[in-house]
Amino acid sequence: MDSSLLHGFTDAAFYEKYGPSFGYRSGAAVFEEGMRDGALVSLSYNAAGYLMTTNPLPRPAWIDLDNRNYIIFPRPESFGLSVDGQSLNSHWEFVSFEKEEANGKTTAEIKLKNKIRPVEVTVCTELDGTPVFRRWIEVKNTGDRPAAINELSPLSGALQAVINADSYLKDGESLYRLGYLRSHRWCDEGEFTWIDLPEEIFTVAGRYRRDRHRHPMFVLQNRATGENFICQMEWSGGYAFEFDNQQYGPDPSTPRQNNALSLRVMMDSPEPVYVMEPGETFVSPKVDIGVLFGDLDDAVNAMNDHVRKSVLTRPDDADFDLIESGIGPEYDMSRESTLKAIDAAADIGSEVFFIDAGWYLPPDDDRWWAFCGKWTFDTARYPNGIDEIREYVHAKGMRFGMWMDAERICSESEISREHPEWIAKLYSGKPNGSGNIDLTNPEAAAWMRAQIVHLIEDYKIDMFRLDWNVSTFNLQNCAENGEYLENTFARHSRAVYDVYESIRREYPHMILENCAGGGGRTDLGMVKNFNHTWVSDWQKAPRSFGITNGMTLCLPPECIDRLVGGQGSYTAGDISFQMQGLMFTHPTFGGVFPLDQARHSGQLQYIRRYVEFYKSFVRPMIRDCRIYHHTPELTFPSPRGYGILEMTAADKNRGMLGVFRLSGPSDDEKVIRLRGADVSKKYRLTYVDSGESTETDGFALKNEGIRIRLGGALTSELVTYEEI
Repeated sequence: MDSSLLHGFTDAAFYEKYGPSFGYRSGAAVFEEGMRDGALVSLSYNAAGYLMTTNPLPRPAWIDLDNRNYIIFPRPESFGLSVDGQSLNSHWEFVSFEKEEANGKTTAEIKLKNKIRPVEVTVCTELDGTPVFRRWIEVKNTGDRPAAINELSPLSGALQAVINADSYLKDGESLYRLGYLRSHRWCDEGEFTWIDLPEEIFTVAGRYRRDRHRHPMFVLQNRATGENFICQMEWSGGYAFEFDNQQYGPDPSTPRQNNALSLRVMMDSPEPVYVMEPGETFVSPKVDIGVLFGDLDDAVNAMNDHVRKSVLTRPDDADFDLIESGIGPEYDMSRESTLKAIDAAADIGSEVFFIDAGWYLPPDDDRWWAFCGKWTFDTARYPNGIDEIREYVHAKGMRFGMWMDAERICSESEISREHPEWIAKLYSGKPNGSGNIDLTNPEAAAWMRAQIVHLIEDYKIDMFRLDWNVSTFNLQNCAENGEYLENTFARHSRAVYDVYESIRREYPHMILENCAGGGGRTDLGMVKNFNHTWVSDWQKAPRSFGITNGMTLCLPPECIDRLVGGQGSYTAGDISFQMQGLMFTHPTFGGVFPLDQARHSGQLQYIRRYVEFYKSFVRPMIRDCRIYHHTPELTFPSPRGYGILEMTAADKNRGMLGVFRLSGPSDDEKVIRLRGADVSKKYRLTYVDSGESTETDGFALKNEGIRIRLGGALTSELVTYEEI
């Protein structure tokens, strides 16, 4: 059977027989919840397309919340909310259910009214036909005084109950394994790992209790019954995923055979997270969660389909997958050096050229960070102005871009002296040390947006390159809000989203690139308004491959920027290793040649070949490609052994396999069975570096595989297969 027949279907149903109950179907993914004893609770997840009301008698096979099978869910509620210190997990009155169908999607709303506090909640669910659905809640203060949100979980409750779980498993084997990004540190982005989910409350957090470089996602696999849950939170503030994994038995003398698993996806920050004025509605971050059968890559590709369809805002007709080059503070960035760098970028076939941090500095000063907020070019550095640089870039057939650390005003900028009150304050009352703007101040937010528009309009740029170099410590900002000392994570993030959503609407074909000191803000809430995002500042092999490998588990590959020729990337690894790794992402080139010395003609030709290969082979398939991680879990900071990635077109008419030998001892040969090939097709198999090719069939590629020999560390092989 063609499993694609299950894709595309959406429906939201309401039925009252057992109390108000709601069923959502998206593709083969199903989620059900219902009103029980004054609470909205989760009732069922199913990955085969079935509502539990399919067989309703004697009752639907929902998760047992009544402890009949010696299973307890302490917090079964579908969302979590605390207002003014009062937990609002109960005493809800069902008001209405509505759904809307448009553009191949179904959106459902459950309206609830609390009987204790003057609060209303709208629970929103969006279904797009993929196995991933989108969930958020809207909280309205219906009282006559401000109300503080202390805790908010847009999605929570019972995930699964497994009866006689021990009978499915080997002795000592855990029922669940959890995949997430282990490291929260700068330049360790993408360190994906599997762990056995412990029988306890286990939390993965970032941007508040941990640093900001851990992307908010997880994959959860049930070893016994096969379901995969994949989840991301569209949130640039503090977040936490909390798993409550418990086992129960009929009595203390029997084995603990029954398993109960709950989840809470939470905003995480000092309280209160937000203060609502009377009549105000707070819209929570969105949570994207899917359930499906298969393996890790099935889950990742399902999430990619959902993100492309329902999260990203880029126009379909825009030329966004363009090869980029630029010049940054690794050079003197003088007029002469910039023009030479433009020549070099054009020579390798780049399509965009940008000037990075430093274009606003005096020539004798390299403190690019200290001058953030001074967003006019330095006349001593560019005596003929930005117009000359832009027009020279255009004359070379490239688009022109500029960098800005838009959300900071630092010590050497005039604006920091004119408006010191615009710098956000820590709980100590001191200004944060990185110059982070207080975007809860409407004047400051308007000024920031005006500076971005200034670059777009006055300097006539084609690409805007955002950066944000703020540590987690300097994000712990607060503001006095009446009788409350409110944490500003939520207001700041909302203000950021508003700015870039408006920029995207006003300039739909502007290339927008996101960075945050590397990968400090790669969440979908931020990335959705950008073409692609800088997932790390670390570009040196072998960790560079590990970062690419892990971050392509989190974001579609066309959204991921990786670099060759800058940030030390040229200091480690064979040139094939560097260039071939770039092909699985959105490529960027730094200084691949010395600007004042002769270019290596062979190196230039080699780089040109891969630039053309990306344009002609990769780009036509990357926006709807499937990606396969043959080695998802690698050691950090120095990955060892082999790293293997595969990318294939959605129709399987072409694909490529990248085999990368990392550090440490390993076998010289590796046999890889291709996952993206179609067993019914004939293919031409080509080794890209040598050009050697042969003809074979998809059955052989998928079942027998191909043998790759790499004789030393930090070398690689890229092999393509094309239908004939």
